[in-house]
Amino acid sequence: MTGEVVRGNQIGKLIGYPTANLFVDDPNKLIPAMGVYASTVMVRGMVKPGMTNIGMRPTINAHKLTIETNIFDFDEDIYYEPITVKLIRRIRNEKKFASLDILKRQLQQDKETTLKILNDPELKIRMTE
Repeated sequence: MTGEVVRGNQIGKLIGYPTANLFVDDPNKLIPAMGVYASTVMVRGMVKPGMTNIGMRPTINAHKLTIETNIFDFDEDIYYEPITVKLIRRIRNEKKFASLDILKRQLQQDKETTLKILNDPELKIRMTE
């Protein structure tokens, strides 16, 4: 999925997992199922690992579908710049957490799972073919 990075609610930044919120300007674009995905992101000519959430962000009672990616080891202002997000594997369903602290703990687990997926030698071969 390719789109422009737009401003979000800054909740991810608040809990240590800032996200690039993707604005897809084609209303007919098919969006994959809601959930958390291991992903790669093409940003400023670099491919970076990340994890992407597609969903309604029920923990903060949001009511709008978002596509947001935490880009690992990346801390640059990319608002209004284009990025391309490639979903590699679905990790889990989106769910509502009782608090932001519990969400933060889950995000740490999701990051560990994502890194295992993205570092799989067989997957690396398929990603470069």
